[in-house]
Amino acid sequence: MPGTITVRVEWDAALGRTAVAFAALEREGEGVDITSQMLREVRTHWIMTRSALEVVTVDVIGEGVGDRDRIPVREFLSRVQAEEGREQLESLYAAIAVYRVATAISYPPLKLVSDTLKISQSTATRLMTRARDAGLAPEVRIQEPRQAPAVDPYNPGRPLWTGLYETPLSAPV
Repeated sequence: MPGTITVRVEWDAALGRTAVAFAALEREGEGVDITSQMLREVRTHWIMTRSALEVVTVDVIGEGVGDRDRIPVREFLSRVQAEEGREQLESLYAAIAVYRVATAISYPPLKLVSDTLKISQSTATRLMTRARDAGLAPEVRIQEPRQAPAVDPYNPGRPLWTGLYETPLSAPV
């Protein structure tokens, strides 16, 4: 794209997630025209999610008593994904944490819970419904699944693989 894309993201309380508040495409210089085709190719949601993966951090329990460590969201998701042999309650709390992270980075929450915990989307939906009904995660809003931006939260810039179908869902970086 011959130009600079500027996107400002803000928390939208009505939506319960981050949202693009402003987007602009500035041409590179003389001899370059911004066309409607160029504007259609600006993927604001993809930009927002990709950027969030670079700047959002998660506070986790540290090694000492009462210690907290701040780690990048990508590392947090990788840690949760690598954990095996969780008890039911541990799975519930992991699902809540991943759901909250997904909301913060404007990624489809149930999709990220499903992918991170390696469970089906219907199981993720049941877990989050249980968390909401138990009062553990009152902010949970079960919605129809929406398509995730083609950004791999574990390896931004690399193709996103579905695992089930071995089909790349990559987007240009």
